[in-house]
Amino acid sequence: MVARFIRRQFGRYVDKSQGYSLRATYRGFPGMNFRYVEGPRTMNVFGEIMANLKELHLDLTTFGHWEMPHDSEVLDERHRKAVLDRIVAALGHLGYSVRLWDPETRSWNPPDNTFSG
Repeated sequence: MVARFIRRQFGRYVDKSQGYSLRATYRGFPGMNFRYVEGPRTMNVFGEIMANLKELHLDLTTFGHWEMPHDSEVLDERHRKAVLDRIVAALGHLGYSVRLWDPETRSWNPPDNTFSG
């Protein structure tokens, strides 16, 4: 089972039509780092892969902030929603099912259209 994970531990999805990419990398099993790139800006989102190796849990407390040197730029709600939708879609293309950690309710939820940050 772990060998299957090691073969899939790195994945990359590029959507040239929308101008973004996502790279998934292993970060101390079961931890994963998802690097979202949009033009010159990057964002890292952290998560964990579950025992079945197809389900990911994303930690939304690590989402929504650009890395330096663009860290002072604020994402409005519409852009945050678009970025989250792109990340979830890219992970789906890589074969993963995603659940989101909601710090307000302290629970794991499937992504939906009501994300508010």
